[in-house]
Amino acid sequence: MFLTDLFLEHFPGYNKFRAVSTILVIAELLIPLLAFYCLNVILFTKNNFNFNLIKKSFYISGGICALFFVFPSLLVDFSSLKDNNIPADYLGLISSLELDRIALAKEDAFRSLVFISFCFGVFYLFHKKTIKVNYLIVGIGLLILFDMWSVNKRYLDSDDFVDKKKMDRPFQITKVDDLILKDKALHYRVYSTLERLDASARTSYFHKNIGGYHGAKLRRYQELIDYHLSSSQPNMEVLNMLNVKYVINNYNDIPLLNDRHLGNAWFVNDFKVAQDADDEINLLTSIKTNETAIISSKDAEYLKGFVNQIDDNSDINLVSYKANHLVYDFVSSQNELTVFSEIFYDKGWNVYLNGEKSDYFRVNYVLRGMLIPAGKHKIEFKFEPQKIKNGRKVSYASSSFLFLLLIGVLFKEFQNKN
Repeated sequence: MFLTDLFLEHFPGYNKFRAVSTILVIAELLIPLLAFYCLNVILFTKNNFNFNLIKKSFYISGGICALFFVFPSLLVDFSSLKDNNIPADYLGLISSLELDRIALAKEDAFRSLVFISFCFGVFYLFHKKTIKVNYLIVGIGLLILFDMWSVNKRYLDSDDFVDKKKMDRPFQITKVDDLILKDKALHYRVYSTLERLDASARTSYFHKNIGGYHGAKLRRYQELIDYHLSSSQPNMEVLNMLNVKYVINNYNDIPLLNDRHLGNAWFVNDFKVAQDADDEINLLTSIKTNETAIISSKDAEYLKGFVNQIDDNSDINLVSYKANHLVYDFVSSQNELTVFSEIFYDKGWNVYLNGEKSDYFRVNYVLRGMLIPAGKHKIEFKFEPQKIKNGRKVSYASSSFLFLLLIGVLFKEFQNKN
């Protein structure tokens, strides 16, 4: 579609909307602002009140409403694409639905015509000098209030208001939740077989869940769920690499302990290079994730010349966990190919080796990998999206400008009074 493509390609931020129809909010804001601006110009700019122009506006807007009232089907098709989904036994309802839609359209057209007529009447009284400008403003304001009130009551009426209730928790804690929460380990994840992975809320409320709903989740993670975790027999190697320590099968029983979970980070002895994304996700069915990592061909240069040499004393531990800042302690006498049980997202997540920015890459289709040099190191992952930094700068600059502008206006008013 032309307009959709135009906004997607040329208007910053449009493609970030959860629903692109949200852009209509801009029209809902700007059109009333434009109307108030025009009203201000008409009423308070000297010799700018032109009743003939207002009369023409009334004829045009009122005529459109009258046209929709008399001939509602002339410009609008009252059928819907969703009508095709109605079962054959109920096809007789389609004509009734269309008649209901026409009746609602006629009702709103007549309602709009009444409000436009009242508004014109207020301007007519002002033109005849029957009322002053202050009464005109009050009249227009009351019409706006009645208009907005009646429309808003359609969507939020008295039945939508209930007595407030105190709710400590939206979900009741169960035996399995209580047992898992007794584990005070710094970071691990939980997998529930009792909920859909891409729509689970209960597990996420109590635990660090490998699933959960989000309207804008990473496509790769959804594909991982679809390919390896959505069947009745999920790929245990994938669950292990996602650091799933507990599995919930029954809310009133003990959780299943997965003693093969790989923890927050681990070293691998080998890697396989995948030629494309399909190859990457398919290889997860044929490897031991505690021994082998899968790396994309475009990232293979990070491991050029890497030869694994086993050091039994090598170790890596997560020592600090925050949603936007992870800290690991690493020690090894050899270079180590390390897999982190965190989702790869290079549009904001940066890695630091002893305080200096370093490189990491995607492994196992969704996780983070890093070739760490021998020695004793502090490794930090920080979420530092550049867009948020830029947004803060713009926000601070805009707020500062508005504050200075306000000070300037107040100072000017003070000077004029003196």
